[in-house]
Amino acid sequence: GDEETRLVEDIISRVRGGSSGWGGGLTQNQSPITYRSWGKSLKYNPVVIDFEMQPIHEILRHTNLRSLEAKRQNLQQALDQYLMEFNACRCGPCFNNGEPVLEGTGCRCQCPEAHQGLACERLELQGAKSDGRWSCWSAWSACSAGTRERRRECNNPAPQNGGASCPGRKVQTRAC
Repeated sequence: GDEETRLVEDIISRVRGGSSGWGGGLTQNQSPITYRSWGKSLKYNPVVIDFEMQPIHEILRHTNLRSLEAKRQNLQQALDQYLMEFNACRCGPCFNNGEPVLEGTGCRCQCPEAHQGLACERLELQGAKSDGRWSCWSAWSACSAGTRERRRECNNPAPQNGGASCPGRKVQTRAC
């Protein structure tokens, strides 16, 4: 019915390519054969449009099954722990736009041209701009008024000599 039509229209609006005959037929006939035929035809110049990547736990947020909320929270916590374990923000600062790289359990700085040193601290051009990088996120705060938050600082390293500040937000909030 209407729900199937909305589902099909949502998918079609996000993918361009394949056979327009099969794609147009989906709005009239939601049979598995029509859907599979359209899906198979996507191998000819598919282009995904209007698509937003989301963590796996967000998939469960859009269900109306309350029993999945605990699983969603566990998935979210597991993803946060994994990302923290393998995040280069754990590395010490890399100066002069050096790129921190996590290798196994150790870190190194990949220095841009004309920069040297373990932390890219030596450079041939004095006074060159150096962009800021975020520190790791703090732990989540206790739940207060249905919200918890965590923070990070633009000090790993801080911007120098007119370099760009860190992109993104300093504070992240989450319902609890």
